[in-house]
This record gives sequence, C-alpha cells and structure tokens, in this order.
Amino acid sequence: MALATNFEPVLETGQAAYLPLLLTILSAALLGWAMESAFRKRYGGPIQPWLIVFPVLESALLVWRYGFEPELLRGMALCLALLYASAADIRTREVPDCLPVVIAVAALIGRTPDELPLMVLAATVVTIPQLAVAIMRPGSYGGADIKIMTAGAFLLGLSRGLTAIIVGLLIAITCTLFVRKIKKQTLKASFALVPYLSVGILFAYFI
Repeated sequence: MALATNFEPVLETGQAAYLPLLLTILSAALLGWAMESAFRKRYGGPIQPWLIVFPVLESALLVWRYGFEPELLRGMALCLALLYASAADIRTREVPDCLPVVIAVAALIGRTPDELPLMVLAATVVTIPQLAVAIMRPGSYGGADIKIMTAGAFLLGLSRGLTAIIVGLLIAITCTLFVRKIKKQTLKASFALVPYLSVGILFAYFI
C-alpha cells in the first residue's frame, strides 16, 4: 500500500494551505487536554502530559499518512480511545466499557454497508483465539484486552487486525520478560496488556 502524499502539497502551496493542518493539530491538542482532564478527574493523580502530546503527534502523522480524508477522523478517534484505555489499564487494570464502543463507532466513519461483513469477520477471527486463551488460562487474558482488540480488528480489517494482535503480543512478551528479568519478578505477576495491544493496533493502522 503506497503512502499518501497529501502532506507534501500542504507544505508547497503557500501559507493558506497550512490552515487545515494547524486546525487539525489544534483540535488534537484540545481533545488531548479534555481527555487528560477527564482522566485526572476520574482517577486522580498528577497531570499526564503524554495524554496531550501523543494526540498532537498522532494528528500530524495521520495527515502525512492519509491526508484530510475520513481515515484522519477515524484515526484520531482510535488514538484518543487507545490512549485513555492504556492509561486506565496502567492505573487500575480496568478499562471503561465505553472505549471499545468508541473504537467500533469510529470504524464506521467513511465506510459503506458493503464493508460491514468483512469487518465483522475480522473481529470474529481475532476474538476467537483470545477467548480460547482466556478460558484455558483464567486470569492470563482480561476482558478489557479482548474488547479493545476485537474493536480494533473491527476497525482495521482481517489482515491488519491479525498484524495488530501479533505485534502487540510480541512487544508485550519481549518487554515484560526483559523488565521482570531486571526486577527479578515472577512470571505470575500481572501487567497491563492494553498499552501493548494499542501499539500493535496503531502500528497496523499506519501500514
């Protein structure tokens, strides 16, 4: 899949062409600030600057990758939902049920009814092995992990959905084993999986 080149004309056609880009970045900053404020209101604690910075960076990357197309809005909603879900999982090991719904609704942006069957198929294929692991090894795979990854696959489609879960789990296993070896933790200690799955989902969204 070739990368979109919409970002280059924005830089080449004069100052007026910067306006959509600046508005996009400003909107991302405001949404990030609102999300960060809502997070602190719900969970307490100090300010989380990364919840504001990441949406800004993500918005610029989305414009570069997709231009000002429906994928931009879809990607921004996905980014915000995954950031909040990751922060919540790190803080409490729980994720609000509304966030997978946000991702699923965002998946419909710019889509036609003809695409829905394949989107449902992707979500189903990605969900089945997760449920199997959760049943065979209780406590190893949480409900929030399944919901986020299933919603992500619904948005991404089958091939990118499978890519997302494979990349996310590989990063999770690698990082967790490394950290536990350094800290000499047991393998039974729980850890937040949603942040790793989120990295996999965002990676797949850009390929």
